[in-house]
Amino acid sequence: MQSNPHPYKTGENTMKSLNKNRTQATNKLYKFVNKITPLIQNVLEQGYEIKKDGSFYQKTNDQIKTIIDKHIDRNSQRCWIQSDKYTTYLKFDTWFKDGAHTCEYVADSKYLIHKDFSFLDDVYTSTNISPYLTEPIKTLTHKQVTKKHEKIQSLQKKIASLKDEISAQKKNSYTYLGN
Repeated sequence: MQSNPHPYKTGENTMKSLNKNRTQATNKLYKFVNKITPLIQNVLEQGYEIKKDGSFYQKTNDQIKTIIDKHIDRNSQRCWIQSDKYTTYLKFDTWFKDGAHTCEYVADSKYLIHKDFSFLDDVYTSTNISPYLTEPIKTLTHKQVTKKHEKIQSLQKKIASLKDEISAQKKNSYTYLGN
């Protein structure tokens, strides 16, 4: 008997294992982010300047990078700052194994800075630290994730059943209903 090269695609046990791996990796990532965001907020509250392209000047960028480098798990996590003219985000992701041959990624971001930009003058009129920056990202247990997954599947079955019922009611009545 030949083994399945993608074990996460079949079987209930592998799906539970995958969800457990995803839950563990996501929780580890969110704990990392929850640890560094207050530290990053302290740096930003001390003062920061923004270049015309929307990125931080080197001093602020280096301070944030030092915080990230001190706390990140380089074996499985990545974290960086992404900026444009209007917003600055803290982006982060992690990977986890989902079988013998493949891995999956979980990615998220946190809003750091909002920028008001004047197109006429080509300058920033104001920048604000996100009020949501230090709100912790909630972590979930594997049991909570499993319950949510089961609830979603149940709701999807109900939706499919309602769609089938609607189709049955419409059958042979298109000319009367107009749709």
